[in-house]
Amino acid sequence: MHAQVLIENNSSCPELKAEHGLSVFVEVDGERWLLDTGQTDKLLYNAAQLNINLSSLNGIIISHGHYDHAGGAAHIVRSMTNPPAVYAHRLASVAKYSVATGGSMKKPNGWLAVNEINVSWLGNGVVPLSNHVQVFSLPQDAPANERLTLLRNGVYSPDPFHDEIFTLVSDSQGHNVLYAGCTHHSLELLLPYVFNELKVSHLDAFIGGLHLMGRTQQQIENSLHVSAQYDVRNWYINHCSGNEAVVEWQKKYGPHCHQAWTGDIIEI
Repeated sequence: MHAQVLIENNSSCPELKAEHGLSVFVEVDGERWLLDTGQTDKLLYNAAQLNINLSSLNGIIISHGHYDHAGGAAHIVRSMTNPPAVYAHRLASVAKYSVATGGSMKKPNGWLAVNEINVSWLGNGVVPLSNHVQVFSLPQDAPANERLTLLRNGVYSPDPFHDEIFTLVSDSQGHNVLYAGCTHHSLELLLPYVFNELKVSHLDAFIGGLHLMGRTQQQIENSLHVSAQYDVRNWYINHCSGNEAVVEWQKKYGPHCHQAWTGDIIEI
């Protein structure tokens, strides 16, 4: 299994573009998938620089309906004569907003170009997309975050992230990789579901953001404590993880914790 980060907040390669967002290209047993798309068309430039042909993708999976994960999808679709299927939870198109400190300003934060492309809308639970890729949503609401909201019937309320889906990639040799996008649901909810409900024996890699940016030291320690209870052999964390959490993960996992920036390669 091979993966490469196409877009992240930072870049390991000066010739590649970075932006606040995330997109990871994955190859597994002849299948080729794009997990999230960043926020603009920069991933198209990076893919060309890295000689990654996006026209032969099996599909594009959107982890949730925020602009920094879904915004690049329309650019990819418009660039192709026969674009791949785009998969997302059916609630990913709901209007989302971020709230400034103190609640003084509310800014659109959702998938603004969703109506420009055809999307294969998914429901709740576990959905197999191929022999090697399945996506799933969690039954619980995500922990309340007053800064990230939905607008429904004229009312702003904390986003429960019912649209958040996670991607589990498994190859023919028994390797398992979990892609989590932003982990708005928290590791405390995600990892028990993967290991106890999906009956995954181990994860060779976790890829994505921990969504611990701006969290308290106690919240970071709680997530780290839960992570240590499960067999996650390598962490490739980035985007919304937060510098403080990255430091704690590196202390705990040493060489098995990596900051996965734009251009970085992950070999399993």
